[in-house]
Amino acid sequence: MTSFLEFSARAALCRRLARREPNSKDVWLAEAERWSRLTLAPCVAAMTPVDWSADRGDAFEAFLGDISRWAGNPN
Repeated sequence: MTSFLEFSARAALCRRLARREPNSKDVWLAEAERWSRLTLAPCVAAMTPVDWSADRGDAFEAFLGDISRWAGNPN
């Protein structure tokens, strides 16, 4: 099984490649996001399900808000 440390390292590598290859920046950042989400998979699976289809404005901001609530931070 691939470790979460490896997922984080791959995400970091993709971010570095995004800075080095501006023409492919969007592709590398999307790949970095994918690897970053894999590091959260066990944590998210253990938490209360969230209705992602509900219109809550910007999806990324809603996701960050959910993470803050799950971590116990009210901000």
